[in-house]
Amino acid sequence: VFMNHLPELQEVYIGSSAIRAMAATSNPDGTLHILGMESMPTKAGAVERGLIMQTTDVNYMIRRILLLLGNRIGLHTPIESVFVSLGGKLLQVRQVSVKRDMISKNYITDKLLQVMQQECRTKIEDRYTTMAVLSAEPLKYLLDGVEQSDEPSQKQKARFIEIVYNVFVGKADSRDKVKGSFDRANVSIEKQWVRPDVLVSALADDDDRRDGCAIIDFGAQTTTMCIYKGDHFLYTRVIPLGGHDINVNIQTQRLSYELAERLKTQFGYAAEDFVEDNRRLRVKSNSSEGGTVELSVRGLSQMIQMKLNEMLDPLMKDLYEYENEIGRVYITGGYPCSRPGWGYPSCPPYWL
Repeated sequence: VFMNHLPELQEVYIGSSAIRAMAATSNPDGTLHILGMESMPTKAGAVERGLIMQTTDVNYMIRRILLLLGNRIGLHTPIESVFVSLGGKLLQVRQVSVKRDMISKNYITDKLLQVMQQECRTKIEDRYTTMAVLSAEPLKYLLDGVEQSDEPSQKQKARFIEIVYNVFVGKADSRDKVKGSFDRANVSIEKQWVRPDVLVSALADDDDRRDGCAIIDFGAQTTTMCIYKGDHFLYTRVIPLGGHDINVNIQTQRLSYELAERLKTQFGYAAEDFVEDNRRLRVKSNSSEGGTVELSVRGLSQMIQMKLNEMLDPLMKDLYEYENEIGRVYITGGYPCSRPGWGYPSCPPYWL
């Protein structure tokens, strides 16, 4: 099931806390067979809030993780092309309409559709010179005012065509740094998606995509919510806060960042009300005076909840605004819970 001695899919995701790579082949039923996955921590300062800051560090990590992935799945040749998902704190979704009338010979051609998609990109990028179109997918086609169920074929004719695109917009500099990092690593990008698109495809079933759902993606330095209905995105919002900010909040208790992370994941709760055993924790201080710091599980959970509320309050307002459009909420990202309410960020009871 290999093409040119390589898996059919090699995907790389560059996050604020880690860079991850996966290799897979496709099954006859359309699902993926995962061959192997690799993850390595992102070097401090290399990626901030989903945006690449140090391309030299990132291109080294790309080369390294693809080498590790190739070794894991037994490849004898380097991985030279990948699929990439993009995100970042400035990610926005828009609907853009492009129209044409008096079409030459009234026929719909592939060239016409390509030109219209390019015009969609140009409308955004000419007006907002620091932004770039990361994805532009047709949402609906109207021929002479009549909406079509599928993309028009070259056999169809019309005097007027309108295409409405679902457009994801991000920072142009970020897109360029992603491409530059892979170029320097001598790896080509086969195709790129925006992360909300990937999450909707992976998590939501056909009914939820049609009837409406929300996906909340908790990252290290950003938390993203997208609302999807009728096979298109209604809304996307990125909060520039994540698990990293919770660690920093705990770190103010004279603790190292690494210890704050361990305490959060091993003993912390997403809300104080979930605490059943309010044990006392005595840990090493990182202050110049040395010594120890004593914390309670309840106190630790209060610090987590305070930062979570800061992250979630604006998203909850959005959820209430779109509550009639949403049948289900998916939560993803971060570490899995060992039991309800335990750890961060996957804490279903906090949401339900």
